[in-house]
Order: sequence, then structure tokens, then C-alpha cells
Amino acid sequence: MTVQDLIDKKDYDYISYRVTHPEVPEGVFVGSCHSINGELIPNDGDYYSSNEEILDYEEWDDLEEGVKNGLDILIEGEWI
Repeated sequence: MTVQDLIDKKDYDYISYRVTHPEVPEGVFVGSCHSINGELIPNDGDYYSSNEEILDYEEWDDLEEGVKNGLDILIEGEWI
């Protein structure tokens, strides 16, 4: 499953991108974005690919912070 597969089905207020790391089982946070109508929109000016294969994901909400549809995704990182 890719990121695109998820964002095609639902808009997300906040998407937390994490990449795998040998010393951090839950992944390392690398940035955030949100999605509207199947398009990723960076929150921080970076680029996020919707073609990345997802290793794991979790949907969540935090109404106090204004997030109705949050998404944490874990993708494979490349480490030297």
C-alpha cells in the first residue's frame, strides 16, 4: 500500500511522516503535511512523495489541537 492509496480515500488534517531507523523502532519523525482531494500539501515547505510504500500506519484524532483526521505513517528510510 502506498501513501496515495490512503489519501485517495480520505482527507487528512495532519500527516506525520516517519522513516525507519535501526536504533528507533517506531521510526524517526521527518516532517508533516496534510492532504486534500488526494494531494499532499506540505506543512513545512518540504516535499513528501505519495508513491512511498507504507510499512505501518495509524489514524488518530486530537480534537483539542483541531485534528479530526490525523495519520501517522512509517516508510522505509535509507541509511548509510
